[in-house]
Amino acid sequence: MSPQRQFAHGLFVGANVLMAALYVAFGTESHWPGAETQAAEPPALPPTPAQTLWRQFEPSDALGNIAYLCWEVGPRPAGSAAERQAAAYLARELADLGYIVAVQRGITLGKAGQSTANVVGLAPGAGRKPRIVVGAHYDTVSPAVQGANDNASGVAVVLEVASLLVKQSLPYAIQVVFFGAEERSPGGESLVGSRHFARRCAGSAVAMINVDMVGCGTDLHVWQYGARSRYLAGLVARSAAALGLSVAASGHSADSDHASFARAAIPSIWLQSLPDPRNHTSADQAQRISVRSLERAGRLLLHTLTSLQAEDVRLLQKRCGSQAKAARYCGR
Repeated sequence: MSPQRQFAHGLFVGANVLMAALYVAFGTESHWPGAETQAAEPPALPPTPAQTLWRQFEPSDALGNIAYLCWEVGPRPAGSAAERQAAAYLARELADLGYIVAVQRGITLGKAGQSTANVVGLAPGAGRKPRIVVGAHYDTVSPAVQGANDNASGVAVVLEVASLLVKQSLPYAIQVVFFGAEERSPGGESLVGSRHFARRCAGSAVAMINVDMVGCGTDLHVWQYGARSRYLAGLVARSAAALGLSVAASGHSADSDHASFARAAIPSIWLQSLPDPRNHTSADQAQRISVRSLERAGRLLLHTLTSLQAEDVRLLQKRCGSQAKAARYCGR
């Protein structure tokens, strides 16, 4: 863990300790301002490593990354120096976890001299295994928005999940991608980073799970885009049932990075928590993030990824279209 993240993480953990003390002293619930209370423990699962890894998801570690992105880096609009600082931080974090890291720089934004970057991490030992992309965008909508929920929350959940999966033996290889310029860029486009990756670099990806806005709200949604994604959404629903979570199957949406993969004929879904009336406003700040929301999304994502069997991966692969060809890993 970097010194900057240790400092930010310490602030969050210290606040949690203080609130816990207030709970003991006064009988009030310990939670972040505006946050829901801690989720009840899901039903017990068979005691196998793959099916219990979800219990190890630690929302306080995710909060440390949110704190760093929001307080140390700040607003991260596409093409800005702050977006580049965030990309460098994410590349270091993935490398420290043991991922093979590449940064796709120079993705043009449609305005002279401005570009964005994708940060890509591949789990070691991937070989020729099919890949499942787990991604989140790290930019913010404007220089006035801290972007705690949209989307430091998604980045933080993906990083924590990546830390737990890096040494796992899975029937696929996990590929973590942090996308630049999901929000509307200076050139007027959106989904710039994910569109670049999906068109050129998805290669042997058989599915994509996008994590965007999972730090607030009481309702967890699974958005699809296209019929190819129904089986993947069903796998998430299977894990939600195993964990005793209520998840809304929310139909189709093209409003986040999963849509770029769906258009490249790759099964893709988007995990999102709603409602968030403060989205895209200056009130989207770190102190609003709900520990429960982070934990719920992180545990569901982990359970889904560790529950996939070889047959699930094969069936996902069958649902990929002609554009999702097995190809070399694209890291540049």
